[in-house]
Amino acid sequence: MSKNAWNVLVIALLGCLTLGCFGCSNSSKVTGQNASSSSALSSASSSSSVSVSSSAQVSVSPYIHWSDGQFLDSSNKPLLMQGVCLGNQVWSSAVAPVGDLTEADFVRIQSMHMNAVRFYLSYKFFENDAAPLQWKANGFAWLDTNIAWAKRHGIYLILNMHVPEGGYQSNGAGAALWDDASNQQRLKALWATLAAHYANETTIAGLDLVNEPVVSQSKRQWQTLAQSLIDTIRTADTNHLIFVERLNGIIHGSYDNDASMNFVTVSDPIHKTGLTFHFYSPIEYTHQLTSWTSFGEDGPYPDSSRLELGQTEWATATFNSPKIAAGTTDWTFYQGSTYLINADTISLAKPTLVCQSVGTGTVWFDSLRVEELDSTGSVISTLENVDIADGSNWWFWAANTVGSGAFDSTQGLGTPGSIMITGTTGDANEGNNNFTVVVHKGHRYRASGYMKGLNVPITASCLVRLDLEKAVTPIQVRDKNYLASVLDQYYSYAKAQNVPVYVGEFGLNYVNFLNNKGRINWVTDMIDLLQARGIAFTLHDYRENNFGIYYGTGPTDPSNANQPLINLLTQKL
Repeated sequence: MSKNAWNVLVIALLGCLTLGCFGCSNSSKVTGQNASSSSALSSASSSSSVSVSSSAQVSVSPYIHWSDGQFLDSSNKPLLMQGVCLGNQVWSSAVAPVGDLTEADFVRIQSMHMNAVRFYLSYKFFENDAAPLQWKANGFAWLDTNIAWAKRHGIYLILNMHVPEGGYQSNGAGAALWDDASNQQRLKALWATLAAHYANETTIAGLDLVNEPVVSQSKRQWQTLAQSLIDTIRTADTNHLIFVERLNGIIHGSYDNDASMNFVTVSDPIHKTGLTFHFYSPIEYTHQLTSWTSFGEDGPYPDSSRLELGQTEWATATFNSPKIAAGTTDWTFYQGSTYLINADTISLAKPTLVCQSVGTGTVWFDSLRVEELDSTGSVISTLENVDIADGSNWWFWAANTVGSGAFDSTQGLGTPGSIMITGTTGDANEGNNNFTVVVHKGHRYRASGYMKGLNVPITASCLVRLDLEKAVTPIQVRDKNYLASVLDQYYSYAKAQNVPVYVGEFGLNYVNFLNNKGRINWVTDMIDLLQARGIAFTLHDYRENNFGIYYGTGPTDPSNANQPLINLLTQKL
């Protein structure tokens, strides 16, 4: 279909929706009252960004709204939404998961004293790629049923588009949302349909536009799409809150926060747009031993011996450390060059495995160490002694994205296990932040280790390098104060904009409940911090094998549950 044809189709569809001609129940069509609101919206003299407070929002509304950065209920009383996420098989199901949930699930949620659910949606519940914009009636019927159950048990729903047209975003595989304009048009049409269908539904607290957006080029892509989605929704629904998530990252680019904590500025003339973000810090802990990441064993929480570095900035390195010999060589020890810390700003160091332009050759690394030395070159202490036994938390980087690095269980010094790098045609290395140490001005340090080579060209530059870094944010340890410092970066930004903020997801993998890893401690501290700041939140996830309160697939088996977590939530909420 041509671009012009898409535009005509979407415009016609949106006009139909505004008039309430979608086949839905009378109670959920856009009524004359909403049409009046839409008229007022279109005639507004100017729009305000989400950074402007909503001083006009003081009249009683049957819908959740906000004023001065705080959520309010239908009686204009402060409302703290506390709840859980319902995953709804969005990662695996191509149809609405009828039968996955029952009303008993909402009874269980209510019994934990929760009042809100972040309700995951996939576009596939409502349309097919082979038949775009041909809405599936059973998808809406399924959602209607869940809304009715939530209403009966006093639970608000936040509808979250977890899988939009173009693909699931979080892991960087959803570029088609950004690079194919038809997918954005379909997403707008779907949100317009949902907005019209549920415009008068007071059980719905808000609409969460896209889960963890990861753009293909720049932050502006998300800002533009988010604004377009808001404008589209407001043609049919002026009642509900809209939540805009922070940018999660850029495919093949940065996932770091900018000065705005990766939030985008959007305009909503009726001041019902808020910010939302997810909290999984420290990520190596919350996601340790998950199958879809490289994070391995990462210890307990709290842990006063574990550094949490926050934001760092690379400063310099021991570029003159000895390089592996050309050709094919057996395991050989290479002692690194010494670096004297003479700047106040350098406070961190870590070993980095460099392998530039190795081409078809291969280099293995093992038995690494970071040492502190005195002025005569004698070792004072060994700060890190790394026998590489697995690939946990190692990551590969190449300036031109060519080459690969990985854990090799077949090669090692003495015992099997090493890091292998091959195929690089430019600057490349493997790193692991778990081996970062604190360094001090006036002290000397070096990184050394063993290397083994296969067909290493003479032009290659492969070495064990000591990288020195600046700590942009304070160096902390893994405890509640660290969690607070990370949380407050987002909270302070939202407060400065005078808009409400909502933690749409927080949680951690089930293994953290095993072997005294401290998941109960982490969840307890997080709830305390969120409640103290009045931040709305939903825990990820109600039922799944990794992050769930209940385990397995539906229907829910009450005996297959994380009972200590249920007890904690019932007590704290």
